[in-house]
Amino acid sequence: MRSEPVKPARADFYLDLGLSKDATRTDIRKSFHALARLHHPDKKAPAQTVDAVEFRQVCAAFEVLGDEQEKANYDEDYEKIKAEWQNYRRKMRRWERWIERERRHKEAEDVAEKKDAEE
Repeated sequence: MRSEPVKPARADFYLDLGLSKDATRTDIRKSFHALARLHHPDKKAPAQTVDAVEFRQVCAAFEVLGDEQEKANYDEDYEKIKAEWQNYRRKMRRWERWIERERRHKEAEDVAEKKDAEE
């Protein structure tokens, strides 16, 4: 069985905030505030943990991109980070297609076995 692709170690903060690398400080701040309001855990039911994770991602992105020196350091490696995430997403799509093919294959085998058992 194939294993699920491993996420890159470093986050794509621009993607997390829905921005491009040439985003201004104002763009970064506006995106952060909009996404923080959307995903804030106090605005959601306790079972909605996905929003808590997304909220932490948005906060982490703003911590780096909202600070000029941190952003400059991050931007130095951004092309590599972006490429790592593009590669991960490509592998993930292939893996998901493989999982779906395996599911359909198993389903077809089960139908055939059931049909054979009925005969």
